[in-house]
Amino acid sequence: LRTLVSFTGILVGPRSHLEVPCKSSCGVSSYSVQPLLLLLQGGVPVLVEHRSNAKDSYGQGRKSPMQFADFISAMEGGDSSLYMSTQEVGVGRDGHPLLLGPPLIQLRGHFPQQLPLMGHLVPQSINMWMGCAPHGSSSGLHHDYHDNLFVLLRGSKRFQLYPPSCAPDMYVRGRLKKIYTNGRIVYEGQGDILPDGSDAHDVRLWQARHAADQAAAAAHGEDAADAVLEQQLEAMLDE
Repeated sequence: LRTLVSFTGILVGPRSHLEVPCKSSCGVSSYSVQPLLLLLQGGVPVLVEHRSNAKDSYGQGRKSPMQFADFISAMEGGDSSLYMSTQEVGVGRDGHPLLLGPPLIQLRGHFPQQLPLMGHLVPQSINMWMGCAPHGSSSGLHHDYHDNLFVLLRGSKRFQLYPPSCAPDMYVRGRLKKIYTNGRIVYEGQGDILPDGSDAHDVRLWQARHAADQAAAAAHGEDAADAVLEQQLEAMLDE
């Protein structure tokens, strides 16, 4: 895997998995509690999941705001009733969700947002999951829609992986519509999803905007670009 071509052909294309030494390949190392608190001493609110007892599960939407420093203190104290997962993020000027939410947006600059290992590939989002499980825990059998780079900062985690071809024999939530050759699973009611996970309609809208930009460059005038864009968008909305 010394070149981007080999990385893409062996791993990204067939959606295979790979273990890499974190310190040498990811540019991050284990965070201890005190540096985190020092970086966030100004106070950073995060959304934290709550569960009523050890047998209860997370992922039920029971979230409430909490200062990240207080959450860290609860983790140090062995509180297993709290769990920090994905956070709400803002929207960028291009209309797409931002890459980071709290507390990672306050920690940017302390970890790489794009890795040399990934070549020209860029992350769609970066999240931090944190909890306290003295006796172990499980995230349950599930699948994600995007390829993941999972960086373990503290503790240990065991992965049990199944190929996407096993999906028809599993108790999935929803009715399977299609499994692409790259492993992307599409369910009925999700729309016209392409193998890379994008929506075909959104892709056509982007192509229309891109065509307008090219027309502007050729015509050297914004009026020409606006006219082309309006025509393209009207045609797309009429579909």
